[in-house]
This record gives sequence, C-alpha cells and structure tokens, in this order.
Amino acid sequence: MQKYEICTRAFFSKMMVTLSVVLLTGMVHPFYLGLSEIRYHPENKQLEISIKLFTDDFEKCLSSHSRKNIRLFAPDNGPEVDTAISQYVDTHFQIYKGRTKLQLQYVGYEKSEEATWSYFEIPLTSLPENLEIKNSLLYDCITGQSNILHLKSGDHQKSYKLNYPDSIYHWQTFMTNGE
Repeated sequence: MQKYEICTRAFFSKMMVTLSVVLLTGMVHPFYLGLSEIRYHPENKQLEISIKLFTDDFEKCLSSHSRKNIRLFAPDNGPEVDTAISQYVDTHFQIYKGRTKLQLQYVGYEKSEEATWSYFEIPLTSLPENLEIKNSLLYDCITGQSNILHLKSGDHQKSYKLNYPDSIYHWQTFMTNGE
C-alpha cells in the first residue's frame, strides 16, 4: 500500500508541475489589440478618428520610431510627445480617397486605464463611396498585433479586424454627400 501511495504522489506531483507550467505559460502570453474608430459627421463635415492602444506597447513603438524615450504620462511631457504621436500615427494610419492621402489633423491624447486614446480629424465635405484605410499601428514593434476598425456613418456601423501583416481595408461607405 505504501508503494502505491508513493507512486500516486509522484504522479500527482508531476501532473501539478506540468499543469502549472501550462497555465503560467498561457497566462504570461499577452494579447496585442488596437482599436480605431472612424466616424463621419456630415454636420461638421469631417471624419473623426479615435485610436486606442495599450500604453506600454504604444510607448515602445513611439520610442523606437522617434529614437527618444517616450513616456506618455510623465509629468514633464511637452510638445515632443504630441509630435511623436502625430508623426507615428501619420506613418502607420492612413486614409485614402482614391489615390489622394487625406491629411490627419492631430487633436490630442488621453489615458484610459491601461490604454491611450489618440484623436484625429480629417475635413471632408462629403463621404465618398469608397475609402482605403491603411492601419499598421504597432506592426513595426509587435508581430502579433491585431487592429480592429469600427466604421460609422449615420446609423450605420461596420467592423473589421486586421491581423498582422494585413493592413489595408477598403471601406464601401454607407452614405455619400452627407445624406
């Protein structure tokens, strides 16, 4: 009976170690997800773009891109952080109307728990039938990155997920000429 107990304990000990390793490995592996909301406002004649990224991942890519140590919520932040955000997003998030790249106008950023929201606008007198959206945010630093697009116009909404390395989405818009 004693030999049976020793074998059983050894078996359960090995199983617990194996289970712990499996669980810890699964728990340590983070997920990489960004969210971009694009909304057309005919009354303002503009696209409003809101981008949400995990702050630590965003800081890593901003630092790499700008070759400076960027800490988004450090008390001594100055205009260089706004410049770093604007330049990085302009490089990795683009909207085209036909072959024309629409110019993002940086509005600002804010913290939301473990994430950072960045805000942009594009003047647009009417919503064209098609827009091409290129979103490779964080792809240069994180190969497992996925970016979700929420596209809104009036009461219509469409969502799409881009997984690394895919970065282009063709938006067949819902409304034209602000209707």
